[in-house]
Amino acid sequence: MNDGSMLAKNVLRRIAVVYGSFVVWLLAGSQGFGAINLAADGYHVYPGDRIQEALDLAAENKTNKVVRVRAGEYRPDAKRQALIWFNRRHDGITLLADGLVTLTAANADLTTATNAGFPAVVNHVVYFGDGVSSNTALIGFRITGANGFLTKEGTKAMEPDSTVMKNYFFYSDGGAIKIFGRSYPRLQNL
Repeated sequence: MNDGSMLAKNVLRRIAVVYGSFVVWLLAGSQGFGAINLAADGYHVYPGDRIQEALDLAAENKTNKVVRVRAGEYRPDAKRQALIWFNRRHDGITLLADGLVTLTAANADLTTATNAGFPAVVNHVVYFGDGVSSNTALIGFRITGANGFLTKEGTKAMEPDSTVMKNYFFYSDGGAIKIFGRSYPRLQNL
């Protein structure tokens, strides 16, 4: 095979890959692929995705620490400490709203009106734990729905540092945003 035919064959392969990806994108409703997507400008989160999954991926990435959340409402899928959390391993991440993004503590599908804190199902919408520096930013979100809900579920995942004292103040203080310990995140345009 000569260089010209090999080049043509490679070009056709690339067109097939791009065309195939475009068809998958169309079939997915152009709202992502049901999983967090990494692009040159960061991880992209769409309604129905879990923001925490993207934060955890960005925490492991040495070079790309940006998470972009597309317009929509994001609510808890289970009763726990927080909708999203940053701890020491998440330091340096920028979480950025791309459009009108609402983070809420409420999910009436998981609770009833007779439960304390209804319709909230998390203690805090956003938690910043010990060891988060000013290199970490939360930008452009609407935060709502906190209403005195209280649980200890999910504490170890949210704050794995066992030296951080977890008393009543740890669980109950701060509904929309809790900044705990030696934590100094940047909060902008909320």
